[in-house]
Amino acid sequence: METNNQLENAGTSNVCLLICYPSQLNGDNTINGTITSIPYRLRSKDKNNVTKLCEEKRKDFCKNNDACTVGKPASKIWHGIMLSSKFEKPADYTEPVFITTIYLSITDKNYSFNDISRFNIEFGNKEDISTHIHKTYIKNSKYFVGNEVPLENDNELKNEYLKNVDKGAYLHKYAGLWTLGLDVLPSDAQRYLHLFVYRGCGCGIDAWFKTPTTPSSLIPKSSNKPSPFIKGILHDDKDCSVRSSKNYVLPLGIIEKEELLVNFTMWSAKEGKKTTIELIDDEGVVLGMYTNATVIVHKFLTKDDREYPQKLNVLAGATFIFSFRITKYYIWMGFISDIWGPKFRVYKMWQEKWWEGNSFKGSKNISLRLDGDYLLVTPLIVRKLDRNDIKSLATTFNHRLVPPYIYDIDKITNDKVDFFIRCNHNGKKNFVINFYAVKNLVYSLNVGINKRFSTIFTQSITLSGTQNDFEILDYIKSESKLEPPNKKYKVELELKRNGTILCFEAKVPRANNMSEDKSFQIYLFNEANDFSTKYGDTLMMLNFTFDPDNYTELGKNVKYIEGNNSFLYINSYIRSKRGWGKTETHKNPIGHTDVPVLVHIIAGEKFFNISINEATDYIHYGYKLPAWAIDYAMASFNV
Repeated sequence: METNNQLENAGTSNVCLLICYPSQLNGDNTINGTITSIPYRLRSKDKNNVTKLCEEKRKDFCKNNDACTVGKPASKIWHGIMLSSKFEKPADYTEPVFITTIYLSITDKNYSFNDISRFNIEFGNKEDISTHIHKTYIKNSKYFVGNEVPLENDNELKNEYLKNVDKGAYLHKYAGLWTLGLDVLPSDAQRYLHLFVYRGCGCGIDAWFKTPTTPSSLIPKSSNKPSPFIKGILHDDKDCSVRSSKNYVLPLGIIEKEELLVNFTMWSAKEGKKTTIELIDDEGVVLGMYTNATVIVHKFLTKDDREYPQKLNVLAGATFIFSFRITKYYIWMGFISDIWGPKFRVYKMWQEKWWEGNSFKGSKNISLRLDGDYLLVTPLIVRKLDRNDIKSLATTFNHRLVPPYIYDIDKITNDKVDFFIRCNHNGKKNFVINFYAVKNLVYSLNVGINKRFSTIFTQSITLSGTQNDFEILDYIKSESKLEPPNKKYKVELELKRNGTILCFEAKVPRANNMSEDKSFQIYLFNEANDFSTKYGDTLMMLNFTFDPDNYTELGKNVKYIEGNNSFLYINSYIRSKRGWGKTETHKNPIGHTDVPVLVHIIAGEKFFNISINEATDYIHYGYKLPAWAIDYAMASFNV
């Protein structure tokens, strides 16, 4: 018989998994009238922690009616096997690895395996009565058995016992992992195998039993996962309704020239209510993420607060996988959660004059503080990144790294564009930035290595250079003029799969009452209430532009210059798809200024239907994300 235990998420748990069973080779096991003769009995180690734990579990199990009556599994002594895992650097290794340890009731010996987190325990076969450990691996979502893990000391014990068994050798003197199957598997008379499994709340386990006749089709591929935006996979975990970490501080080291990647995974429980994650240096909190059942708050350098209202409790049995990229220039935070589905969300924090690299300057004690209703279920994995690491992470964290260094930037009213560029000059003294508008070179900037890169209004940017010269870390499009006459109206929306998403009435003012940029925009957002290149997504942006006729003479003769630039531009900004997509251009269906307008946006099966002034000939726009992801709308007017 074979069991498979997955211990990959056992990072910080002292006891990940405990399996107790009625001992077959204990002297008091008389179920079905059988008893093991004295030479073949295996004794419990009285002071052994596994023995104590299994005895506690047996007594607790006996509180059930008839659970300990004669002939029942709990009527006799339980033995056990306990597994735990930790992440550290063994003496002969260059970096930390998972170390899995097996503890047994029948021996005080411990069995530790470096860099092994998946394995099979094989309880003997026709040719060999001893227990064996095999590595396992996953390929195409299926488990496969790999090489056997050598148990050198156990082989010596087994060979010594078999050499002396005819001389009356006592089995308990040679006990080890190799005898586990003898103690676990029932005799022909008893027939049934009883296992009592207890896991820590920081332990993830996939377990099944396989006999020689079990077809591979019955081996599960993966656990069932709930639909996103409903609840986490751990929501119905009846054994761990509460998970918590109390002021858990983890050192990260000193931030100098290198970039650090920090990875860890957390689990919350059904009753999760609040969490705190803080990046701390000698002067205090640099970055904080604070979550409760209704809102997520980010705080950067105590002054840049960003709030993200939530429509469901994101702490209710959720799994969070976090990645932090930390340098003296910036901090990037990304995470994925089964609450929201497979999308990896990235948030980038930049301080003023980031290019001077003053983050963490002089700090000797940079650390991560965790507190709240969740449990760290993997170790904190911290490592320095090299060039190949950064390339492999470029897509995940959504930045450009390799040529061609080209960004196309669609026009949005009142935008400025801030580029964050790091130049690996490799001895070069300058680089060239060319700016294009409508494919025409309009400006060329020769930048010295030590000179500041300034903000320039443009539609496209191309950096000419050789590979490894540049890393375009980020660019931010933000409104450069927010004071009147620019006005914004925002409304929170209910999540809908179809039907009316937004419907409102307004009046387009007279042309001479409008600002120079005669336009208004409508935004549909996910996880944001204003446009941002860093946070949330813009599922659809409608940009209505007006170019009214310009009357140059009004009198006996009427003369005017015809306006030709009244359009409706439609686009989406999806961060996981590298930002703005292709702009769709339509004639402005409103046409004139100083007129009432009724805008009606309807979610269809595969696209938005946009109606202006009750028109039934819709303007259609295909989904870039599902319509049910829309949680905020905004109308921005230049009036």
